[in-house]
Amino acid sequence: MAIEKFHLRNVRVIRSATIQPSPGINLIYGKNASGKSSLLEAIHILAQGRSFRTHLVSRVVTGGAASMILFARLSKRGGEQLTIGAERGEGVIRLRKEGRSVPSTAELARELPVQAITPEVHALVEQGPASRRRFLDWGVFHVEHGFISTWRRFVKALQQRNAALRTGLPNGQISVWHGELAECAVEMGRMRRGYLEELVPLARNLLQLMTGGSELELRYLPGWNEEKEDYAAHLQRSLDSDRRSGYTRHGPHRFDLAIFVDGEPARDRISRGEQKMLAIALRLAQAELLQSRGDREQCVLLVDDLASELDPERRSSLLRVLGECGCQVFITATDLESIEDTAMRTAKLFHVEHGVLQEVVQ
Repeated sequence: MAIEKFHLRNVRVIRSATIQPSPGINLIYGKNASGKSSLLEAIHILAQGRSFRTHLVSRVVTGGAASMILFARLSKRGGEQLTIGAERGEGVIRLRKEGRSVPSTAELARELPVQAITPEVHALVEQGPASRRRFLDWGVFHVEHGFISTWRRFVKALQQRNAALRTGLPNGQISVWHGELAECAVEMGRMRRGYLEELVPLARNLLQLMTGGSELELRYLPGWNEEKEDYAAHLQRSLDSDRRSGYTRHGPHRFDLAIFVDGEPARDRISRGEQKMLAIALRLAQAELLQSRGDREQCVLLVDDLASELDPERRSSLLRVLGECGCQVFITATDLESIEDTAMRTAKLFHVEHGVLQEVVQ
């Protein structure tokens, strides 16, 4: 699925703009604070319901406006078209698909797979597990159609158990949820591990192309000592301590993804620049895996501030991969010189100045 037309209104400094991007490479350039990243942010919010720059979507709304309006006409490989849209603001969430209201962002995310590569992409390697959880479950959601329903079942049962813990219900009324939680844990673990088995070879290959390579290993850490006991037994054993905490402390909602390079933890083994290239390789591998599935559409890649902390050699390697990946790509930069590359010569250009976004006719 590629974006054929995109409209945004009241997104930071951009009051209103409509573009018809290329299904290949799109370069958006302009001075800092001109609004170029706001376009990428708007696409990300439409597709995932959240910004990659702030936890509060309401902060993205233009000052003085009540909400932002986002609309995209999508084109499938076979020529079929689909429209999706959203209105978001303080206390406002309205989602549309083909002119009809939809209940959740998952409905839009399924139609518009979006990956963001930002200056903070190294957080995937360097920081805590939250970004790695989002990373892995984004991929599983898009390739395993049953994942979202299993996840929702797990969350519902988890909420019930946590409520029972907080209100001090007897152990028997709490443990009634253990079977459902354990069943979902097994299924989610199976899907996550299966996804990683397919992802790792692709990531290794991309890392080799972009950096000359290092030996990459990803280990799924399920969120409890799975080798010692199954999840139902763990929940039963930890019932008293969970009661004191007031919530379920361990489980597949607390999983992590351990990243190793040459047999050592990546955060300790490689530099910040190398962490960025590794994280980029992982995200590009997700896009490649998604597109390799015959029933899936292309991924949209948002590359914000491409030149940030990447030396010319690494930047050139990344540009070559982006030019050949087959994705629809949106790249922002402060100037065109920083993204000069043979693969970029067929790109569609857009210039942003003082919140005005315009296509540049070459």
